[in-house]
Amino acid sequence: MNGPSLAEVLRSRTLNINFNLQALKIEVDEELRRLEWREYQVLEHRTDGTKSPQETYAYFRSEERRRNTINLLQYLCAFLKGLPGWREIESEPVNPFHQFCEFVKALFVEFGEEDVRKAVLRELQIQGKLTDANRSSFLLRITQLQRELIAFLETVNIPEPEDYKKVFSCLQQFCFFWFAVHEQDASRVRKTDILIFQLSTLLLERNGGA
Repeated sequence: MNGPSLAEVLRSRTLNINFNLQALKIEVDEELRRLEWREYQVLEHRTDGTKSPQETYAYFRSEERRRNTINLLQYLCAFLKGLPGWREIESEPVNPFHQFCEFVKALFVEFGEEDVRKAVLRELQIQGKLTDANRSSFLLRITQLQRELIAFLETVNIPEPEDYKKVFSCLQQFCFFWFAVHEQDASRVRKTDILIFQLSTLLLERNGGA
């Protein structure tokens, strides 16, 4: 008999009346510090002429993804204090709602990148689920999910609670995918994906649910 999914376990834990929100914030801060330290190391990176253009591109592309994840987590944490509406946004030099949506979209764009698709296939192969016959089917499912998430995100225009909730729901769908890829095993899922799911779940609940 199958047990609860990772999403169900995390949702139950996160929405429990005794859930320690401060502990979650500490977890996020620790992860952000880890990611920021990675950025410090990148600043010292120098190509020595031995790396191919493809290797150099892949290296710096991975750092762009890491920076995007940092920005996304920072916005989700900031939204715990309240969702900025038109009145608050009008006085800001940068529209935080639109910028947040751009960070989310960048996360979904990763599905179309070759190394991410290869990573998914490699995981499925390790699990014994991948064959020559179903490889194209799995790739098609990744492409379809990416298109669906981006298309749904593009329907979001107004910094009102309902549109914020749509974005949080999209982030949950993104996490559902990775949880499934790693067979609901929290030890194999990226820490950032777990934090994104917990923060999105909290924000949905605080603003009236899905």
